[in-house]
Amino acid sequence: MTKAMSFFRGSIERETCHRNAASLWMRRFRMRAFDADQRLE
Repeated sequence: MTKAMSFFRGSIERETCHRNAASLWMRRFRMRAFDADQRLE
């Protein structure tokens, strides 16, 4: 029971970390696209 709970908690933390990394990458990508749009004008 405790092992399952710790595994579940670990998977949630891993998912949260992955989501944070994805959002950070998306923010960087959006900033880069925004800079490109600014240069085009």
